[in-house]
Amino acid sequence: MKVAVTGHTSGIGKAIYHRYKPNVCGLSRSNGYDITKDKWKIIEDSRECDIFINNAQHEFAQTEMLYALAKNFHGKIINIGSTSKDWTKGHKKNYRYSVEKLTLNNANDQLFWQGVDTCIINPGYVDTPMIRKFDCNKMNPEYVVDVIEWVISQPYRVKEISVCPST
Repeated sequence: MKVAVTGHTSGIGKAIYHRYKPNVCGLSRSNGYDITKDKWKIIEDSRECDIFINNAQHEFAQTEMLYALAKNFHGKIINIGSTSKDWTKGHKKNYRYSVEKLTLNNANDQLFWQGVDTCIINPGYVDTPMIRKFDCNKMNPEYVVDVIEWVISQPYRVKEISVCPST
């Protein structure tokens, strides 16, 4: 099994990259892959992979990457979403990030029901550089990789899963 992962140099992407070495293709700005302008290059360089983990996030580029993958990638697609998508429902401030992740979630839902082998994993707070400033319970990035492995091991398609640290 060969895995491609965007955003592989930090946080969840770094944990994914290290778990699947040497059978992983890391695709990040640090090695010439920017999801905002290189999606076709990313897809082309992932053709030999069985699983594509759509992890890198920049505005709506992650959702655009999912739509491009749905038409041009022939393996399992796993999107890294966020439980922040639920913040758009009023119990927390509406942050642009939560709207971007809600859009990714909705695209995953749409494509799943069209038959695309896509899943979205929505973690709560994960101990990554982006979240370190928050004083709250956080999951270890390796746990998110454990969830990815669980999804991959299932005999059936998994549309969505959310996991959160205890409060």
